[in-house]
Amino acid sequence: MTKKIIYAITALSFLVSLSTLAQGPPGYTECEPEQNFTEPYNVAFGNAGSYKYLFNQTGPFLFSRGQFFGGRSPGDPEKCWCQKIRGMDVDTPSARLAGAFAVLKNHIEGGDILSVREILEQDSIIQANISAIGIRKKIVAQAFDLVAAYEKNMGPLFRNEAGTVLPRKQEGGKEIHYALFYIQDAITRSYCSANLEAFPEVYQGAYFRTSEYFPGKVGPPEDPSNVNIVKVNATQAPNWGTPIYFHRDAPSRRPTGTYVAPGSIVKIKFPSKVVNKGFSIRIGTHYWDLRYRNRMARLDRATIIYPVNNETISVGSPLGGNIYFEVPEGLDEGEISLEITGAVRAPFFSAKSSHKTSLEEWRNIERHHPGAWADFESDKFLMQVPTSWIYDFDDPATMLRDYDIAMDVINDLLGKPRIHGTHTMFRHVDIIMREGFHTPGYPMINVTYDPDDPTDGKGTQTILGRPQYQPWQIFHELGHSHYPSFFVNEVESIVNLLHVAIANQGFEMELDSAFGWSIVNRYDITLDVAATTLMISEPFRKNEPLGWDRMAYQHRGHGKYVDVARLFGWEAIGKMYKKISEDYNRGIVIKKTEHPTDDRILRMSVAAGADLRPLLHFWGRPPEDNVSLGDSINTAGLPASQRIYDALEHYKTIVPKNLKKCQLHAKLMFPGEGHPSHEGHDLERDHAFAYDNWNRSYAKETLDQIERIQNLYYPDGRPDEDQE
Repeated sequence: MTKKIIYAITALSFLVSLSTLAQGPPGYTECEPEQNFTEPYNVAFGNAGSYKYLFNQTGPFLFSRGQFFGGRSPGDPEKCWCQKIRGMDVDTPSARLAGAFAVLKNHIEGGDILSVREILEQDSIIQANISAIGIRKKIVAQAFDLVAAYEKNMGPLFRNEAGTVLPRKQEGGKEIHYALFYIQDAITRSYCSANLEAFPEVYQGAYFRTSEYFPGKVGPPEDPSNVNIVKVNATQAPNWGTPIYFHRDAPSRRPTGTYVAPGSIVKIKFPSKVVNKGFSIRIGTHYWDLRYRNRMARLDRATIIYPVNNETISVGSPLGGNIYFEVPEGLDEGEISLEITGAVRAPFFSAKSSHKTSLEEWRNIERHHPGAWADFESDKFLMQVPTSWIYDFDDPATMLRDYDIAMDVINDLLGKPRIHGTHTMFRHVDIIMREGFHTPGYPMINVTYDPDDPTDGKGTQTILGRPQYQPWQIFHELGHSHYPSFFVNEVESIVNLLHVAIANQGFEMELDSAFGWSIVNRYDITLDVAATTLMISEPFRKNEPLGWDRMAYQHRGHGKYVDVARLFGWEAIGKMYKKISEDYNRGIVIKKTEHPTDDRILRMSVAAGADLRPLLHFWGRPPEDNVSLGDSINTAGLPASQRIYDALEHYKTIVPKNLKKCQLHAKLMFPGEGHPSHEGHDLERDHAFAYDNWNRSYAKETLDQIERIQNLYYPDGRPDEDQE
């Protein structure tokens, strides 16, 4: 293979699952996670037959999930694999691709019509040889030619008879559409600077018409020689304290306010100090690879990554997309200038300390730019939404100010610095979510949209509204990424605390309302109501800890923390978490998902300046070794709390005393006809049982349990007033 061919090999990133031996993909050898390739290599990430691939990698390379375009892990534990490109067979796969492309094109144009079996045969040939799709100019051109024939005769993907959604499991009668889906997906993976510079006549002007649907229609620049000078921050300070899960592998994304139009080639010039340091350019806002979703509503991979391995690189995309500069954690090159030639502008509102967009600039200039997606960024928060949502949106400054307030509350609550090396929160919109349910991430995709839905551009979508009124799932999912640690079985309950703190502390919403909104957005579920849902449960009466099923997605799960905040202030929780991060920095590591019960109770008590055992016991988290923990509480000089004693006295007064009162409570929780039901989840089943069976005997058992807690921790009765 000649040197010219070696460097023209595609920067494919093709996601496949091969039946391979445990030692790795055929032809690959295991390698270290950190590499500096002096010639092109193919790389794979995964284990035991499940891998994600990148092709034609040169320069510094770090194996990580983020580097392989997000999505689910391709193997556990993941391993790193390398394959030197020099010496690979090029002729055979290229010839097979050329033959299959020609057969499918002839079918599409009405020549020799293929049977279903014959279409599948050609598709199998293509998929078996797809990694060679960008090696030779003729093959790249032939692939684009096939797509053009498909679009001319059948229409673009997601805009033709196959519909806007294709099930991942192939549907009969749509074989040709599936074949073209995967061919277009593979073409996007043929994009690399080397190919764009070697075959400009092939890539220039070549694009997918499905781009007009998603990510959106954007025409080429009026003047391809136009230059934009953009300043970006090339520093991402290392994380302080406990790890933030989705920040660990993710480079920090820096918007540029520029956009690659589909089919155009853009050149970007960098200062020499950032070349071959691990920086990259991302084209396209949509980070997540959707290969593992059970349906296809866009191409699985809608972004392309270009390593910054020369002072000037060429970038492009058949879909088009915003241009981002990406900064790995720990790199520190300060503010730099990028010279971007041939791009169009995209709306960008910045509230960063280094640059603030004025409302006049926004209203008169920025919101009118043609790029299909708009960026909103502060030092703490980043978000992208379709430009069609915001072309008449007047005041993004207030929106970003409010999100910054929310980020400050989150970082204070979790004992973290208010400014991280990257954004505390990164929100994004996509056609479908990256999983079949809400998830955390950098970015988080928990808002979907239909490109065909009409919009007035005034920014009325909920994501552009105030943080305290966001759907409860949003900060719930952020909590999964950010929480340093929690009691066992709390994984789906403590995460709801973020929303309570944001609404109450950040925006002065009354505590009970903030608490109610934090699950299923119900203002009427107060702390007293949540305590009642706890007290009517069997584990409470039996003096047993609450399990996962009685805390997950329920107010009674995170009620303990809200009660601590009510009695001792939000700073009591923040102090505890700050100490956990300080200990982490000293090498004392607490397992996130299973913080030992007694250690956590002690830490919470120290931070609050009082013995929290009785309050946490009430909420279903009793000590495991109360004698030993009591000794530690005494050694720390932590007094019994009058505030907690009085809170327990209050909870006695709201225990349902008879069936009628319990039924009123149950119908408040489950007002629908036929509810509460014994067929529901655990919270509903508890209420269904109580609705049918509650009596004075159960009420007495409940009161006895509260008194049992009081007698255990307050043997001398009500203590003196708490010290401030």
